[in-house]
Amino acid sequence: MTKITIASPAFGEVFYTPYVQSIFRLMKVFQRRKWDSTFASIAYADIAESRNFLLTRWFDKTDATHLLFIDADMGFPA
Repeated sequence: MTKITIASPAFGEVFYTPYVQSIFRLMKVFQRRKWDSTFASIAYADIAESRNFLLTRWFDKTDATHLLFIDADMGFPA
């Protein structure tokens, strides 16, 4: 079974509107495909350290089969 962790480093805990809209569209796609998902985020000034933290958390603490990194200031097509 596919289980995807969406990992988003967010400086200052700010999630921009295009990102949030894209996440909602992505959740609809996940539901149609019957994919499970989890969400992980961290607010820290250094983006590289934030990504490393999220990767380590995914690897050590989840049963997700996939990891999807998305920056909190980006919109994207689902």
